[in-house]
Amino acid sequence: HLQHPRDRHHAHQRDAERGRHAGAGAGAAAHTPPATPVIPPGDDTGKAISTVPDLCETLTDEQVAQLVLNPHKPQSYLAGSCSWSSDISIDVPDRLTMDLRVQVKLSPDAAEAAKTFGLSREMAARMSTSSYSEMVNWPPRPITGLGNEAYATDTGHRSILGPSFTANVTFRLSNAIVEVEYGRDVAEDSRMRERAVQAARWIGQAIAHGD
Repeated sequence: HLQHPRDRHHAHQRDAERGRHAGAGAGAAAHTPPATPVIPPGDDTGKAISTVPDLCETLTDEQVAQLVLNPHKPQSYLAGSCSWSSDISIDVPDRLTMDLRVQVKLSPDAAEAAKTFGLSREMAARMSTSSYSEMVNWPPRPITGLGNEAYATDTGHRSILGPSFTANVTFRLSNAIVEVEYGRDVAEDSRMRERAVQAARWIGQAIAHGD
């Protein structure tokens, strides 16, 4: 999974500022969208996906607003990737800033992608047995209705700067493997898990329709 350090320049802001913005942040991210759409399996025997749509266009402004508070314009730092992040120039607590990242990798065919997906899932399972005091890796759990096969796992960190939590979703759509990461400076949060899956469904729908 992609891991990027977050800018924590808000660490010294006053408690009064935290209280002033807490209600706004809760309202922006409190809505949990339904677990739709269902993304049917891609073609495992015939035509492979040859092109991927602009990932920064796979989410509508309304969808992004349900996932990221005060979002910046999306950025693509790597080929086949996109990132949506909260605008850190706005004076809000770190716990109200979110990062959403997606990356798509194409294999030559579905069989090769299935092998790669299987290795990824095995690695996630092994990592869940090697957690330590500063980091916890949750074991992968299957997700239905999201491409040919999908799983979710999470990573939690704790440091002197506070906790952080990243919900990860990986799914295969024919010969494409899609990785979604959704992070926030909070402790374990089931709502983050739900929203990461929702983001993956929306992105999967755009990829499936774009081929």
